Amino acid sequence: MNIWFYENETMAKEEAKVLPVLLKDIQASYVRNNENVWSIMNGKYPICSSDTGVERWTSWPQRGTAQQIEFIFDQPTDVKAFSVYWYEDENGRVRLPEKWHLEYKDKAGNWKTFPLYSTDSYSILKDQFNLVHSDGDAFLIEHLRLHIQPKEDSAAGILQVLIDSKN
Repeated sequence: MNIWFYENETMAKEEAKVLPVLLKDIQASYVRNNENVWSIMNGKYPICSSDTGVERWTSWPQRGTAQQIEFIFDQPTDVKAFSVYWYEDENGRVRLPEKWHLEYKDKAGNWKTFPLYSTDSYSILKDQFNLVHSDGDAFLIEHLRLHIQPKEDSAAGILQVLIDSKN
């Protein structure tokens, strides 16, 4: 039997395929023709917010238009944390958003504000994951929605999303 090892960490990360096994679907309010919204959950970590070597989702050419991405889980999931790594291109067409927030769908089918941990806030930081924690005990959900408000003159973009759950 032959075993092949990656020559370095970069090669290992580039070849790694991480499938979001806990998700049934991801739906976006807009998806550009040559992009796939599932790419934001492929486990490929960006070097920086302008990393063009990582697949991404953007709302280009929709400038200043509010966007939504809905994550639909296979089963009720105890979401403990959510992280988003924003994309920003070098020419300013896609920039860090103006603001963002999360909602979840309750058992009655109503969208409610995601309960943030008391010290958390929806940060918009470049070149890193922006992390929020849930403040809910036994917080089981099947639908999580990310709301993004781009800056007026630009589109929004995401390189990677991480969802931490107890499941």
